[in-house]
Amino acid sequence: LETKQTDNPAHRSQAEPAALRRLMAMLGEGLEQGGIGVGAGIVYTPGADHKETYELIRTVGQHGVCLFVHIRQQHTVGMEDLHEILANAATTGASVHICHTLATGRYAGQSGWADMLQMVTGINAHGVDVSMEQYPYPYVSRQLTGFFGCSFAPD
Repeated sequence: LETKQTDNPAHRSQAEPAALRRLMAMLGEGLEQGGIGVGAGIVYTPGADHKETYELIRTVGQHGVCLFVHIRQQHTVGMEDLHEILANAATTGASVHICHTLATGRYAGQSGWADMLQMVTGINAHGVDVSMEQYPYPYVSRQLTGFFGCSFAPD
């Protein structure tokens, strides 16, 4: 619904109720027109409150598609951030895939992955469709072009 620009003032404040309803209506219309899923970078919109996150997940759930989300990075290991998503998925019936779990957190090297995996496995056992992944390379990994000063793109 918005571009991923962290300097956008709209990302630093909560949406007014009328604006939130309008955004969710636009999202719903797009899904009704054939959208197959929704990507959300909650981490890039620090002004979005829990109500906005809930409404997003609820709208996605109503349309039977999956939300692919980058969770907030406000906490050390990300457990509180995970709780927000799990609670919303459980109460709305939405399918959610959490992208880059822990690897994008401020403290990616800290313990917590096993606990998060246990929580997701547990909620899956109760019929809630949540998955997550962690990409297989170090946090803040660079592309090869940064090391070699050249492009590997074909001419």
